[in-house]
Amino acid sequence: MGVRKVGIEKLLQSLRMGSLELKNRMIMSPMTTNYANNDGSVTERMIAYYKSRAIGGVSLIIVESAYICSNGKDHENQLGIDNDNLIPGLKKLVDAIHTNGCKALLQLSYAGGEISCGSTKESIVVPSISCRRPSEIINELKDGEIEGLVDLYVEAALRAKQAGFDGVEIQGAHGSLLNQFLSPYTNKRIDQYGGNLHNRMSFPLQVVKEVREKVGREFPLTYRLSVYEYVEGGLTLAETRTFAQELEKAGVNGINVSAGAHQFAMMVVPPMGVQQGCLANLSREIKRAVSIPVITAGRINEPEVAEDILQAGKSDLIALGRALLADADFPNKVIQGELESIRTCIACNQECIGRLAENKDVLCLINAQTGNEEKYIMEKASQPKKILVAGGGAAGMEAARVAALRGHDVYLYEQASELGGKLASVAQPPRKEVINRLRDSLIHYVQTAGVKIKLDSKVTEETIEEIKPDAVLLTTGSNPNLPPLPGINGANVCTADDILNKRVEAGKRVVILGNGLVGAETADWLSELGKEVILIGKGSEVAPGAEILNKHLMMEALVEKKVNIINNAAIKEILPDGVRFEINEEIQEIHNLDTIIVALGYKPNNQLVEVVETKGIPVCVAGDCVRPRRIAEAIHEAFKAGLNI
Repeated sequence: MGVRKVGIEKLLQSLRMGSLELKNRMIMSPMTTNYANNDGSVTERMIAYYKSRAIGGVSLIIVESAYICSNGKDHENQLGIDNDNLIPGLKKLVDAIHTNGCKALLQLSYAGGEISCGSTKESIVVPSISCRRPSEIINELKDGEIEGLVDLYVEAALRAKQAGFDGVEIQGAHGSLLNQFLSPYTNKRIDQYGGNLHNRMSFPLQVVKEVREKVGREFPLTYRLSVYEYVEGGLTLAETRTFAQELEKAGVNGINVSAGAHQFAMMVVPPMGVQQGCLANLSREIKRAVSIPVITAGRINEPEVAEDILQAGKSDLIALGRALLADADFPNKVIQGELESIRTCIACNQECIGRLAENKDVLCLINAQTGNEEKYIMEKASQPKKILVAGGGAAGMEAARVAALRGHDVYLYEQASELGGKLASVAQPPRKEVINRLRDSLIHYVQTAGVKIKLDSKVTEETIEEIKPDAVLLTTGSNPNLPPLPGINGANVCTADDILNKRVEAGKRVVILGNGLVGAETADWLSELGKEVILIGKGSEVAPGAEILNKHLMMEALVEKKVNIINNAAIKEILPDGVRFEINEEIQEIHNLDTIIVALGYKPNNQLVEVVETKGIPVCVAGDCVRPRRIAEAIHEAFKAGLNI
C-alpha cells in the first residue's frame, strides 16, 4: 500500500461550537438512509447504524434529514420529526449516539420542488411555479403559508430538544425549500420574498431567528448551505458569503458548507472522477466571511486530505459522509495511527446515493455491514475449521478476511502472480485509479488477518487432497465471453481484459464490440491515449445501469475525445481488418482497423464446484463465479460466506 502520510494533528484537536464541546474535528455528515419506518419513526436498524459510527470515534453526528411536514418528505422511509409520537424513538437514537462521548444534532428538512409526489403522496409546495418537475402536482406558497412553515421548523426544533439532541441543523442546501427561496435560479417571486438577495434570504433568516428564539441561546444551531450551485443563474459565492454573515448575526453557531443542486448533483455527492476535498476552497471563502466554525465536506475519504484542509485554514471541521459508510471506525483508526487499515471509500456512488435515487435503503459497496450492523455481527466461530479459498479477487480476499477474523485457519490460493483479480483492470480507465485503494486495502486485510496466501497456484483436485479442507469457498471469478462469431479467433482480435491488463497493446485505429460499461470504459481509456476509437453495441444506450454521476463524466470524455458510438447494432462477423454489423436490417462494414476488442460480457468460472462436491466437502460459491455482476455483489456475497462458514 505504500507509506501513508504521518503528522495527523489538527484533525485530532478539540473544538467548541457554541455550547458544544467536540473531542475532535471529525464529524458525520447528514446522509439520508431510508432506514426509518414509513411513518418516519426510528427503527432498531437505524439505531445500530448510528451507534456503530458513534463508537467509531466521530465527535459529532448530524443525523440525516428529518422531515418537518409530510409533504416535505423526499424519500419513502425518511426519518420524521413532524409529530410528538416520534419523540420516544428519537430519544432512543440520541442515547445510542451519545455512546463514546459523541454528540448529536438533528437536521430539519423541508424538501422543495425537486422531490417526487411519490414520496409524499401529497402536492408539493415551492417558492415559484418555475421549480416544477414535469407531471408533478405543485403549489406556489402564499404569504400566510410561509408563516405557517416557520412554525413547523420551530416545533420540530423543540421536539429535537425534547428528545435529547444536542442541537439542530437547518437544511438549506441541495434543492431543499429554503435553498430554493434563496436561489435566484428557483425563486422567481415578485413579492417581498423574491427578487434581490435581501428578499430571497428573508424566509430562511426568519426560520433561523424564530428557531433561535424558541430553543434558547445555549442550544446549538447549524445551517447547511449550498454556497455555489454550479448552474447558470444560480447562487453565487458573493451572495452566500453575505448570507452566511446574516446567519451568524441571526444566531447560527456553525455553517455546514456544501454546493450544487439537483440540477448539478456532481458536487452534492462527488463521484470518483471529482478530486477529494473539492469544496474546501469554497468553505475557505465562507470561513473568511464569518467568525463561527465552518464545516466542509466533498469527497474527503482519506485523513491526509482532511488534515491538509484544516492546516490550510480552509475549514474548522471535516464532515465525513460516505467515508463512514465504508468504514465506521475511520476516526478511531486515525486516532490510533492505523491509517493503513482504513477501508477507503472509492466514491462509486453505487450502493449509497445510487440506491437512494431508486428510493431504496443505503448500503456500501466496500462494507457489507453498513445498514446491517444488527444482523451481520462478527463473532468467533464455535468450531474453527480449515478453509480453502479458491481465487484471490475481491470476493476471495473478502471471504478470506472475514473467515480468518472469525478464527478459522484460512488458505487463499490465487493462480495469478498477485492478488486482486479484475480490480487492476477495473482501475485502469480514467478517473478510476481509486479502485487501487480498494485492492490494496483488501490485500492489507488478508495479510494482517493471518490468511495463508499462495500465489501462482491454481486450485486443483490435487490441491484439495493435499490441504484436506473442512470447507471450500469458491471465488474463481469469470472469464470474458467469446461468442461464436465468424473471425473471433483472428490475429488482431483480443478482449477488453487483454487491453486493460496491458497484455495486448492496441493499434492506432480500434473498434470495441460491446457498449456496456466495460466496453465504454475501455473506449474512454484508449481515446485518452490518442487512439481512434469506434464503440459498437446492440443496446440503445451506452453503459446501461451504470451509476449516473460517474457515467456522466465518462460520456463527457467520450464526446470530447470524439469516440464514434454506434448503438443498436448486431455484430455479424469479424473481418481480417474490420467488422460487419447490421442496423435496421441493413448490413454495414468498417475496415482499416488495427485492433478489434471484444467486450461482450463474462461467463462464470465455476468448474471447480463439481470437483469439490464429488469429494463430499461443503462448498460455498460467491462473486462472479456465481454470475458476473458488480463488485458490490461480489464483496457482499463473500462477506456473508465468510460470516456463515
